[in-house]
Order: sequence, then C-alpha cells, then structure tokens
Amino acid sequence: MDERDGVVVVGSYEAGREDLGVLGPLPGNPATLANVYIAKFNRVTGEPLWSRGFTASGPDRGSPGLESASLAVTKEGFAAVLGQFSSMLTVGARTLEAEGRSDLFLLGLER
Repeated sequence: MDERDGVVVVGSYEAGREDLGVLGPLPGNPATLANVYIAKFNRVTGEPLWSRGFTASGPDRGSPGLESASLAVTKEGFAAVLGQFSSMLTVGARTLEAEGRSDLFLLGLER
C-alpha cells in the first residue's frame, strides 16, 4: 500500500478473452496461465486505477506462470516486482528468456 490510498497486487492469468474483469483487456498468450499482471486499486473503494499485463510462454507449473514474486511499493506509489518465470516473459518490446528451468525478473512501474 502507498500513502495515496493505493494497493498493488501481482499474479498470473490466462489470456484469450477480450476482457479480464476488473483487470480490463491485457495482452497475453492464450495457450498458458503463465501471463503476469500487476494492478493497482484504490484501497478504500476498490476501484481499479491501472493494470499492466506481460505475455509469457512455457509450461504451467504449480502457481502458474509467476512461480513466485515479491512486491514493494514506495510511499509515492511506485511499484517494484521481483519474480520468477519459466521459458519467456515479454515486457514491452523486450523478451526475457529463462536460462535453465526458470529465471528471475525485476520490474519497476511508475503507475
């Protein structure tokens, strides 16, 4: 949570539908649950403030796609996510490829 009534969450999702409910439409690989989302909500009203989706590929394992993650939010509302992924994860125009079974990623988001 930040000092501006925001709460940030991170998780994984299955793409292929035009709209993912409160997350809205997000990019993703419909063949896997390995896609990663980060979203911010108003912690008082629950209203979605923003969401970002990141396309992934690879096998679904245990906790799909996002094998594990840690989330930090500054008092100004900036979010950072450290996570583990398998195979590939696309962030913007850049595709990260895991070396071996899985690898780590670190994302910083301004909003």
